[in-house]
Amino acid sequence: MTKIWEPSFIYNLDPNSKNYPIALIILNQPIPEYQSRLFENLWSKADVILCADGGANRLYDYLKASNRQTELLPNYVIGDLDSIRDDVVEFYQSQGVNPIKIDDQYSTDFTKCFKHIEELNQHDIYNIVMLGGLNGRFDHSISQVNNLYDLKDHRYPLYIISDSSLTFLLDKGEHELNFNPNYEGPTCGLLPLGFPVKSLTTEGLVWNLENHESKMGGMVSTSNLLQENKVKVITSDPICWTIELK
Repeated sequence: MTKIWEPSFIYNLDPNSKNYPIALIILNQPIPEYQSRLFENLWSKADVILCADGGANRLYDYLKASNRQTELLPNYVIGDLDSIRDDVVEFYQSQGVNPIKIDDQYSTDFTKCFKHIEELNQHDIYNIVMLGGLNGRFDHSISQVNNLYDLKDHRYPLYIISDSSLTFLLDKGEHELNFNPNYEGPTCGLLPLGFPVKSLTTEGLVWNLENHESKMGGMVSTSNLLQENKVKVITSDPICWTIELK
């Protein structure tokens, strides 16, 4: 069975575009001004918004620059709260958003947020979008990539948005990826970050692969390009798909 992907629903404000429930998790990385259109669209489309600990600092600072910190409030601030500043705690408390402290050093602030979403929602399938997951420290970035693999069998699809790219995991099998050129592409890549991929076949790229092995220390498809807005991928093992954002 082919899995269909249409990721532009995350930030496409066209009223004719498809809509699915979205949970936005803001991580502890700066929200750059040049990403403001993407951020505002994400915020508009999200059904629930969580700041993972120091992500609350990033949201507050981003909005304070335009004196809008009281206009856009997250639903929850969650984590071990070792990164959030005192002034940010006081501000959100004054706005009725009380940070939730979870002392569990065996889970990350992201997984604390993820578990909270599970507890909140027993019926709908949220698409979980991590904002800022692949910026900053390398070990933090690898931790977020690990989440893609660790949660691949979960019912919630998981996407990572960084400064300039959208990344998600394609599990083994056949996939059809549909992209909106107003938001995504053309540069893209297929990255075997978890396991070697014994066989990888693609259609719709400038440099397609046919039953090709892909592994770290071997062939990795980076800086590829969309030839069409619909891409087909058949993979024997899980592999990360990444595409640039405009």
